[in-house]
Amino acid sequence: MTRQYKKNEEVDLCKIFLSAYYLDLSNLKFEEYDDNKKEKIDVTVKDQSNILEKQFNFQVKILNFHPCEKSQKDFNYEKGMSKAAQDGKKLIMKAYDLPRPSWKSALLCKLKKYSKDYDVDIKSNLDLLVLINDAALSDSNEILTNLDSYGFRSINCILTGGVKFKSLVLYASDISPKILQKFVNKRISCVKNTYL
Repeated sequence: MTRQYKKNEEVDLCKIFLSAYYLDLSNLKFEEYDDNKKEKIDVTVKDQSNILEKQFNFQVKILNFHPCEKSQKDFNYEKGMSKAAQDGKKLIMKAYDLPRPSWKSALLCKLKKYSKDYDVDIKSNLDLLVLINDAALSDSNEILTNLDSYGFRSINCILTGGVKFKSLVLYASDISPKILQKFVNKRISCVKNTYL
């Protein structure tokens, strides 16, 4: 993947996310950062129709979550279970035999890592946007709590399931853009893959 392709993909993900919140994309100015090491911003978005509104400062992450894909360990475990059942033996569960976590558990683990990657003053100005591939879109009603403890200005995600996308604002501080504050924990927005 080339650097420019990655930048284009980050801008497209921001467009997908924001289009779910009824924003007119023609009024928004998207700017990608080349190598902004200090602020860690990937994409800034300014609403040109409302100069008083705060700009979005997106840090884009991709979390490849494939709960339906079977790994070699899954096949080995199923084979072992089948053989144990035939032999009438009890199979002892091991850590890697446990079911895969939900996208929420996977996201919380990643948030711990992302939180440690940045200083407090940098995180407080970042709107984290995480693309979660192959998530169960129906599994998005449970509200995650204590997300303010990670220190980001806002925590947002795009869930993908096939060709459908669902944008979620999981957390927005009182200094984040107002549109994010308005839609915190509202599971109303579904958009199609029109940009990628």
